[in-house]
Amino acid sequence: MPVTIAIFLAVRSAHQSRLLARQRDELDKEVNERTAELRHEKERSDQLLLNILPEEVAEELKNNGEAAANHFEQATILFTDLKGFTEASEKLSPQELVEELNTCFKAFYHITTARGLEKIKTIGDAYMCAGGLPDPKTSSPAAVVHAALEIQAFMTGRKTERDALGLPAFEMRVGIHTGPVVAGIVGVKKFQYDIWGDTVNTASRMESSGEVGQVNISEATYALVKDAIIGEDGVASTLPAQGRDDRVDRNNDGHGSTVRTRPTFTFTPRGKVYAKGKGEMEMYFVERKSSNVHRTADYGG
Repeated sequence: MPVTIAIFLAVRSAHQSRLLARQRDELDKEVNERTAELRHEKERSDQLLLNILPEEVAEELKNNGEAAANHFEQATILFTDLKGFTEASEKLSPQELVEELNTCFKAFYHITTARGLEKIKTIGDAYMCAGGLPDPKTSSPAAVVHAALEIQAFMTGRKTERDALGLPAFEMRVGIHTGPVVAGIVGVKKFQYDIWGDTVNTASRMESSGEVGQVNISEATYALVKDAIIGEDGVASTLPAQGRDDRVDRNNDGHGSTVRTRPTFTFTPRGKVYAKGKGEMEMYFVERKSSNVHRTADYGG
């Protein structure tokens, strides 16, 4: 009898051990699956947050529960406005109108993002973005002008395509101004990164005072981009006027070649143009030069 009891207890103990081990494995599996789900949800939430906020601001919001407003001494604001939106809305179905608007804004986003600009918001058929914030090193005033010209080029090409198909097409005005702004988050459940200041208002006036197919810039922006150049690598930079004509690239042996640069942009002064709420302001139409770099041999010591 004692031997039978001992065998029974041993068998029951082994069974319970196996049962506990199986339960532990199932629990571990459930914990791992739940952890993976939570990680996926966190990544999804983080990505959604990055869709509406700059990365630096999103990180500050996650870490601190809030993000402080910041003052930027020099930001370059770009405004666009579509001409023909009202007419197109009368000829296209609501779905077609939104699809065409989305096609344009998606192109704007890819262009401005590639130039390091931060999209601020869309207001109806208007698009607003900025260079020099939230990280001033991500983009320059010249990069904003390049983006504006690329956006205008896209719109011109898009209109040509749609005209050929007999479809309504948008045209666009673009305005740019550079100056100080305050940037921060507004909202409780629906966050929005926004900017404020007279610079924003003036940029809007540059757009409304411009012309279709043109990029209209303020005197402040002109002063910052008039000496912009493109070197052989195609990267825009700004050099002092006295240093923008020649640059010598030296090889290890002391020889090299001179890169003769040309200004990136050409400007058409418009003189003083009346801007609503601002009075008369100096404005310039800007275009990109087609050729900027010429290389000549230089074997001087």
